[in-house]
Amino acid sequence: MQKRSNIDENTAAAASAKIIEGSVPPTIAVLPFANLSTDQEQEFFADGITEDTISYFSKSKTFPVVSINSVMKYKNSKEATKDIANDLNANYLVQGSIRKGGNKVRISAKLTDALEDTQIWSQTWDRSLDDVFEVQDEVSQKVSALALPAIIANEQNTLNNKDLKIFSAWDEFLHSLNSYDKSGEAKNIEEKIKHVYEAIEHAEKSIALDKNLTDAYNVLASACSFFKIVESSLQHDREKMKQYPESVSEKVIVSESNNPDLVMNMAFLFRISNDETKYKEFVNKAVEINPHHSRSLQAKGMLYLNECDYDNAIDFLNRAHEINPKGVPFYETMLLFCHLGKND
Repeated sequence: MQKRSNIDENTAAAASAKIIEGSVPPTIAVLPFANLSTDQEQEFFADGITEDTISYFSKSKTFPVVSINSVMKYKNSKEATKDIANDLNANYLVQGSIRKGGNKVRISAKLTDALEDTQIWSQTWDRSLDDVFEVQDEVSQKVSALALPAIIANEQNTLNNKDLKIFSAWDEFLHSLNSYDKSGEAKNIEEKIKHVYEAIEHAEKSIALDKNLTDAYNVLASACSFFKIVESSLQHDREKMKQYPESVSEKVIVSESNNPDLVMNMAFLFRISNDETKYKEFVNKAVEINPHHSRSLQAKGMLYLNECDYDNAIDFLNRAHEINPKGVPFYETMLLFCHLGKND
């Protein structure tokens, strides 16, 4: 079994000092949402979505986000987006528009890789304007919830094009993600363990370089969950396996992250340790952090299903599926159980 290496703090500090430019988390700029309606009063609504979206991106702490004051000067600007990105020193641009018709509004948003000038994500929502602030809050959270993983996936895809001899905390984090993804594709348990240890090593290097990069703790929590699952099937190094998840758990809790994925990984650890009280506590915390986070909503829906509260289960499962259809496995089966329970 591959051994984990200990990261020497002096080595990490020296490496951190030599990180080359361009090897840091990319910067996001949310440009002012355009009001495509003839109703000029909707300018306030569009500006509110812009400001709230910036706020939700900032709460994730994964990427630097350009301030509202810096982006508002580009409201109604005809300048090329690539020039705007250069001026703001932004790698990714979020752009959007609103179009009102009667008591309905259509809100569109898209995410662009400014360096490559390619669109990597887009979505449209049709909503009633019965509660303007509720719509504004919902869409702002959904934009950040869907765009953030799209950016990380795009960064993973471009990692191999970097010709680096020294990696930053961000690069190490991306390497840890790639290694963990490989563990899911492995054909046997030994190969899975090998890739998980590689993920751990890169995640720990990332944390040694930047303790505030909480996404690296997310990888550690995922690895911890993996070892909890395979522990009973492993016949060797059992004591180390038992101790490792607890040490990772402590690191994750110390990070005090507002990352819902990280919180959900901790919830899962409690679930497979048969601590249902802590599991529910962490699921509820994840939903509180971001009420539009698909994975958290799905877990909350499953809690309601287990409690035979079928109406709430259906509501949360539908909301999770709407946000991320690919991220809710067995969606139709779970809904079937809900409807069967209601009719029982």
